[in-house]
Amino acid sequence: PSTERLRVLLGRLEAERLGLDEDRYAQLAAAVDVVVHNGAWVNGVFPYGELRDCNVGGTLQALQLAARSPRNPLFCFVSTLSVFGGGHF
Repeated sequence: PSTERLRVLLGRLEAERLGLDEDRYAQLAAAVDVVVHNGAWVNGVFPYGELRDCNVGGTLQALQLAARSPRNPLFCFVSTLSVFGGGHF
């Protein structure tokens, strides 16, 4: 399979527009066909409040990117729990 259309961008899940400036974010939203959200801060010791901004906020930011796109992109969410198998969530 070709990877010529695959782009990986470094950002911050807890930040508005995923930490991208407005111009880059707008360009990305205009071009995106698929959003794969597999980002999380996983720590079994930290309380939920410490992880919420990154995990819940990051999911909301990824959804907002997909919603802003005029291309109606496919949105794929990979849950941390789902990678362990053993049932359907």
